[in-house]
Amino acid sequence: MKKILLSAALAAFMFNASAEETVFFESNFSEIFEPFKDFVGTGSNAGKSLDAVGDNDPGAYLPKMTTPKATINGVANMTPAKVMTELGWDLIGPKNDADGYINFQKFYLKMGTTTKQGSVTLPKIPELGEGTENVWISYDWCPWKQGETSKTDPGKFDDAQVVIIVKNGDSEVQFP
Repeated sequence: MKKILLSAALAAFMFNASAEETVFFESNFSEIFEPFKDFVGTGSNAGKSLDAVGDNDPGAYLPKMTTPKATINGVANMTPAKVMTELGWDLIGPKNDADGYINFQKFYLKMGTTTKQGSVTLPKIPELGEGTENVWISYDWCPWKQGETSKTDPGKFDDAQVVIIVKNGDSEVQFP
């Protein structure tokens, strides 16, 4: 079981020869979360919010990226997936969609299910250009804790693997 949370600080840095850093991209997902901050679940998730930060609750509500809906700038039925897409992110699941493969909570994304993996691609960073070197990516992540209803081993943290894929023109390098 491999599930990944991409959380809090995600940034792309470029260091120059004098060791100064320039941040070209940074996100704590607040621009994605903000329109949905008042969303609460229904049915078996009735009353559960999207803010379980710091709760260590394996039963936290993690809706699909297509579940919460809000009206944003006069556009009805916007979802976190649509907001991310409009901000230049790509959300990819096995069928090239985010539904069911990436879940949403305040300041983090849960990627993958027991057998299917989701992923995100950062928005393009045109300032870096092609052939850029000495770029650093920094991010926070943690493994997902299985729910108390898990049939395998409730309360156990899943094995997790994070792979960063860097595409630069036609070149692609993977960093496990």
